[in-house]
Order: sequence, then structure tokens, then C-alpha cells
Amino acid sequence: MTYYRVKRPFILGTLSLFLLWNINTAARAFTVDELPQPYSVKDVYPLDDLTNVNGILFFASGEQLWRSDGSDAGTYPIAGGASLNGWQPSTLSGSQSGRFPLELTNFNGTLFYTAVDETGQRGLWQSAGTPASSYLIKNFDGSLESTIYGLTQFNDELFFNAFTAQTGAELWRSDGTPEGTVLVKDIQAGNSDPQNLMVVGNTLFFTAYAGSVPYRQLWKSDGTEAGTVLVQSANTSMINPAFLTNVNDTLFFTANSSAEGRELWKSDGTEAGTVLVKAFKTHEDSNLTELTAAEDTLFFVHSNNQDGKELWQSDGSAAGTTFVKQISPPEIPNAYVSLASIKEYLFFEVADKQGRVELWISDGTVEGIQLVKGFDAPGSIGDGLGVLKEVNGLLFFSAPSDDYGHELWRSDGTLEGTVMLGDLNPGLDGSYPNQFTLTDNLLFFAAESTADHVELWAFDAALAKFSPESVMVAEGRESVSYEVVLNYQPSSDVTVAIEPNEDVLVSTPALQFSRDNWSQPQTVTITAVNDTQIEGLQVYHLTHLLNGAAPTHKDLVAGSITVIVEDDEATNTIFLPIILH
Repeated sequence: MTYYRVKRPFILGTLSLFLLWNINTAARAFTVDELPQPYSVKDVYPLDDLTNVNGILFFASGEQLWRSDGSDAGTYPIAGGASLNGWQPSTLSGSQSGRFPLELTNFNGTLFYTAVDETGQRGLWQSAGTPASSYLIKNFDGSLESTIYGLTQFNDELFFNAFTAQTGAELWRSDGTPEGTVLVKDIQAGNSDPQNLMVVGNTLFFTAYAGSVPYRQLWKSDGTEAGTVLVQSANTSMINPAFLTNVNDTLFFTANSSAEGRELWKSDGTEAGTVLVKAFKTHEDSNLTELTAAEDTLFFVHSNNQDGKELWQSDGSAAGTTFVKQISPPEIPNAYVSLASIKEYLFFEVADKQGRVELWISDGTVEGIQLVKGFDAPGSIGDGLGVLKEVNGLLFFSAPSDDYGHELWRSDGTLEGTVMLGDLNPGLDGSYPNQFTLTDNLLFFAAESTADHVELWAFDAALAKFSPESVMVAEGRESVSYEVVLNYQPSSDVTVAIEPNEDVLVSTPALQFSRDNWSQPQTVTITAVNDTQIEGLQVYHLTHLLNGAAPTHKDLVAGSITVIVEDDEATNTIFLPIILH
């Protein structure tokens, strides 16, 4: 253990502290001998609602709330704790974090969820990951069936649909306290049943029933009772809006007309600004699904029995709403569909009559539609590629193959960069990975280790590794070094650029990695500018951006290191031990 004497105070508010840091300022030689492999974290089932809160994974497993740090020992149920009405752990079989947790949501760095208490009523709960920090905020009328859902953060509060005997199912909000958990508006006698909550700018949109109209209508709210209003008066050409989607601060959604199936609409929150984008007028069975934003472009799937499933895109105008590519023919009506965007690119899958599935990519232009890779495996119709998920600027998904079944894959948008990451369930059955959830750089997911036996898995999805992750340097005198290495093999040459900082100088502005030297550490030397100012300790974070020829490789944050700069002016020294990773 190496200790470095600090000669200048670190200022925290009006308190001056002199610190003794535990930092190894010399780069530790390291190499990456092989690519990271997925690993089984814990044999726990079922797995639902995987949610990241401050780098910790929370999830529901049957009656219990669990947490995980990616290790077997660090994966366990949260039990004990306290509730605001004082019931004891024995009343819930040892769990005072509530039973049957649902709707796990990260709200301002705290886990919020719904659970059933000792009376059988479902309420709103919160937890910081320990038994003592898990408690009931407010109870709502109901039973084991969920009566609270749609938890959505808006304006530093949590909005949701909750049922009580007095009001029915209406819109509520909470600031995380019992007294701050209140009804927003009783829209109608009985149930207005708010659904499809979507935040667009400073407005919360949702759909609800109101009055004598027998279908859902579009509503908006600013969080107040007076500001919760119908967007457009009863309109028989816009029935049951759904798939509310934010595209560059414009709300897009689908709605039924009386006879022509679902059509594409958009809204700015005003009655005049809620307009039909395009009427397809094809068949009564026409449907629009999978609305997905890729920067300022909307992609969606149009389907009917005659044409099958088609990929379309829209810029918000009728003329700019155009056909992209057929996804599946009418002979495969149940073909699985999933879309995912990474920056301006859209990934999507295509199925043919023979059961082959293909991964495609589009940048929104005619010439920018390209095949990434085909997966020729029997029996893949209906399974598709599973859910496509963006993780650290790369695409993760489940794909079939003749030799392995459905397993975990990753793609950068090129054939060379589309690779299987592991055979989690040996044989042809496959592991069918799903519920991808990133915590820091650790990707969690559920996967089958044997037939019908699901476990929690994890994968190190970091783009690069740094050694050490923190360094300390004195102004104008010494220099320190750190090393950078990629954590994956790129499909082509990439550049890792270091964002400039006027107070911290680096020996090179960028590092070059290829398919051959990706695992070879490269060294960066740091010196601190002697500015003759008395400033105490200064803390900087040097961000590293990855760029390359692959479609997804544009200003990806590969990671950062912490640099603590010691002032060159000497003063009295007091020691206070602090550990810095």
C-alpha cells in the first residue's frame, strides 16, 4: 500500500480537510488474454422486472424482492426491514419488503415498486437495498392483483395508475413520502384507468376513459388537477390512441379510425396540433406497432393480412412517411418483430418463408439499408432474434444457429462485428437470453441453463479497461501513467480519443486499436499544469471516446479515469485516511 502526502486542503463547503490518499499512481501492467464470457450469477427463478439502481440490480422473484452486485454472495433477497404501520416480519413469512413485488422503477436513485402487505393490499413501496430501508409508502385498496401500475417519473415525482374504492382507477403522483402521495385528478366517476404514460418535454401524456365516450382518449397533465385535461375533444376519427412515443420532443401515437384500421398521429399537446400524419387506408385489419425513435426519425411496423409486416419511417409529415422494407410475408403472420435504435441507426429483423431470420440496419436513407447477418436455423419462425437491446453503443440479442440454438449475440452493425458471446446451454435447445439490464458496465439477463430452467446471468459489457482507474499527480513536477486496453475485439480499426482538459496534459490525444492489437495495453502519461494558483486538491475525470468505421462506433463513451491534482503550494499537513478506488 502506497501513501501520498497531501499538502493542500480539500475544500468541502466551509470545512477544510487534509487527506491521506491511498492511490497507486503507477500503471499496473495488465493484458486481456481472452474475451469476457457470460457467467451464471445465481440459480434463482422466476426472474422479473430487472432494474438498475445506482449500479445494483434489483429484481422480483415470486414473492420476494432481490438484489445483486453480480456475484453469488452478493445476490440475495431483501427481507426484514420495517413498514410505516408497524407490522412484524412473521406476518409475511420473514419479508417486510412486501410480497409479490411488481413495477420496479428507478426513481431519483431509489428503488420504488408495488408490493402486497400483511393485509393483502397492494401499495407503493421504496427500498435502498437493505432491510431497514425497505418500507411501505402508501396502501391502496385491492388484493394480490395489481392495483398500481405504470410508474413513470415526471417533474421529480412518480406518476401512476392506482385504484381506490372511493375514486376507482385514477392518476396519482408521489414524491416518495406518505403525505406527498396524492390523487392528481378524479377524471370520471368509476374508472378512467390511465394508461400509456409518456413524458414529452414538460408534459405527461396518457390515455383514459372519460364521460359517455366508450373508448380511450388522449390526455395530458402538468402534474396538477387543473392542468390535467383532454387534449382533443371527442373525435371519432381518433379512437383508442396507443403506442405513445417521444420522438425529439414530439408525441407520436397510433389510433383507430372508424373503418380503416390504425393510423399514425402526432401531437404537440394542443387540440390544433394533434393531427393525422398518414392514413394508410388499406384494410380494417391494418395495424401499426413497434414505434421506435432513432434520433429525429420515427420507425414503426405496419401490418395487415394482405401485405404481411412492413417497416416504415416518418419525419412527421405525410410525404415523409415512407416504406422501408418488408419484414415478413403474409404467410408468416406471427413472425416475431423487434426494433432497436442506436443513435440514428435502426436495427430490425426480417423473416422469410423458409424460416430464416436476418438482422438488418438502416440509417433512414434508401441507400443506408443493409443486411448485417443472416441466421439460417430450422424452426426459427416465430422465435426471431428476441428483444434487440442497445448496450454501451452495441446491440445485444438472442439469435438461432444450427449448432447452438438460441444464444447471446452482439453486433456493431457489421458482419465481422456480429458474434456469438457464449454457448450458455450446450446443445441445440439454446438459452434464450432476455431481460437485458445494464448496471454500470455489467449486463444482467435471464437465460436457460437447461430446458425450462432459468438462471440469472451476467456479462462484462465494458468497451475498455483502465489500470489504474484513479491517479494522483502534483502540479508542475511529477507525471503518472495509466494503461488502456479494449474489452472486446472490434470489427475494424478504432480510435480512443481523450477529451481535452486545460489543466491536465496527456502524452497522446488518442490511442489506436485494431483487430490485432485490441488486447495490447497502451500507455498514457499525465502531467498537471502549474498554474501558480492556490486551489487545494482538484479532481478531474478524463473521458475516453471510441470512434470507428462500424455504424455504431460514433463517440461511444469507452470509460474514464479520475485524476486528482495536488497543488504545488506547500502548507501544514494533517493526515486523515481515505480510500479511493
